[in-house]
Amino acid sequence: MKQLFVFLFFVLTISTIQNKLLFAMNIIPADNPNIQYYGRWDFSDPKAPTHSWGGVYIHAEFEGTSIGIRVNDNASYFNVFIDDSLISVFHGDKDTLSSYILATELANGNHKILLTKRYETPNNNYSFNGFILDDGKNLLPLPPKPKRKIEFIGDSYTSAEGNEWTEEIKAPNDSYSNMYKGFGSVIARHYNAQYHLTSRSGIGLVQDWEGISKFNMPDHFDRTLFCCPEPKWDFSKWIPDLVVICLGLNDYNGWGGYAHPLKAEIAALFKQRYHKFIKTIMKVYPGVKILLVAANNVGWIKQQASEVANEENKIGNKNVYYTYFPAYEDHFVNGGHPDVVGDKMIAERLIEKIDTMNVWGEWTE
Repeated sequence: MKQLFVFLFFVLTISTIQNKLLFAMNIIPADNPNIQYYGRWDFSDPKAPTHSWGGVYIHAEFEGTSIGIRVNDNASYFNVFIDDSLISVFHGDKDTLSSYILATELANGNHKILLTKRYETPNNNYSFNGFILDDGKNLLPLPPKPKRKIEFIGDSYTSAEGNEWTEEIKAPNDSYSNMYKGFGSVIARHYNAQYHLTSRSGIGLVQDWEGISKFNMPDHFDRTLFCCPEPKWDFSKWIPDLVVICLGLNDYNGWGGYAHPLKAEIAALFKQRYHKFIKTIMKVYPGVKILLVAANNVGWIKQQASEVANEENKIGNKNVYYTYFPAYEDHFVNGGHPDVVGDKMIAERLIEKIDTMNVWGEWTE
């Protein structure tokens, strides 16, 4: 009985200390104007914006010696950068709105924080509910967001699935996926551009990797949250200069392309859907340049994507381009996905092509 009393006293004491600590801190709500959000967020509740797509990120600058966050999220993994240095990978462990301290004992002054979501949470949405700062400390005004914008549309390659894993077998969980080191993010940082990673592992242009037609990217492209058909994404709020599309591997797999040649009517369907998707993108993003990318040097995908680009050019859509990247055989992990080095090599290959496209015009930064 005495041991139980001591244990309860210890738990109550710790709880009291935590409550006093949080009480002595300044809670910054998620709708503070000095918080910058990137990627697709649902701001239906501005004090609890939600996310589902991978790669979303948050930037802020703050005063003081510590920083924490309030989230309702026990699924996502986030890189935590303080003053441009990665200090940890955060993963919430509570399934309710909870507070977490990310960094303490910082030099007493001004600091930057960048939170980048490492992977997707396609089956549900989760919220960010604000920062926790030292008592009396606040967020600082931020410089404007970068002018340049790139959207990457794709599958598990674009989502950098398992790129920090080191084995060919499947990674044990999502913690080994890091979209910040995926080729999309690497390309965006090269150009000092904002980016959206509109990608979903297993998805295709027409069907998913198992041949299930309802899981295709065009039907999910207008979603604010991948998991939910509503609310629809407001394309007018963020118009990219460049869209990079890397789809086809899962379509090819779902049709059995790795086992036998595909019939001509399948190629015709794939190309028809590609043209239709390009038309959608051009409608919501007037004047955008579009780069079609074939992955892994798969001949069938290279042929279809290059023909689609040529056919678009012939009807006057000169802003549609094509390229491919080879299979970097020494850099496959996680059941056939590029590792971090492979992602960097893909990024370098695509940058070479983007540099020929005059995407930025006369902009200098």
